[in-house]
Formats: sequence, structure tokens, C-alpha cells
Amino acid sequence: MPDDGAPASDFSAAAFDRAVIDAVWDGGVTIPGTDPALWRKDRYGAWMHRLDYGRRHCDFGWEIGEEERDRGLTGVEALRPLHWRNYLDSVAAGTRSRVQRRGGGLV
Repeated sequence: MPDDGAPASDFSAAAFDRAVIDAVWDGGVTIPGTDPALWRKDRYGAWMHRLDYGRRHCDFGWEIGEEERDRGLTGVEALRPLHWRNYLDSVAAGTRSRVQRRGGGLV
């Protein structure tokens, strides 16, 4: 996807400080033959570029997911780097529909 500079597609990366972002990045899967300071894969095999943190309009953008809370982990240990598309998929998978049909109407 081209980088058109549209900030509306990005989220505010201010939720995590630099130390947390760096620690989460280190939890990504290293890729042989690449610089691990710049390139990693998420747990699903999607490539991420370190400088594309929070950039949903980039092919290698990534975000911080809280996938490990189900395993009882807390803090930074519960956070994982995820390609932005995998992050959105994980968020969608963890949500429930709020609108339901009952009888003749919606509740």
C-alpha cells in the first residue's frame, strides 16, 4: 500500500513509552539474514519493520497486542508485537456482537 501520508489511518502510539515499545519489539521473531533491530516477524509469520510502529497504512506496520493475558501473564510479558492486520484480526476475534435480534426487534 503506498504511503500517502494520511495520518487518519494511524493510531496514537503515545499509549506506550519507548522502553515498553522496545521490550515488545524484542519479543518478535528474528529473521535470519536481516537486521533484528529493523526487521522481525509476528507470531503468525507477518513481517514488521521497527520504524513502522503504529502505521496502519504501511505494508510492514505493527502494533502492540495483549494476546498473552489469557495465559495469565501481566505487564510487558503479556504484550506481543503484531502486524497491524493481525492486530485488528485479534481485536475483532475477541469482541462480541452488542446488537442482537430478539423477537421482532433489536436489543
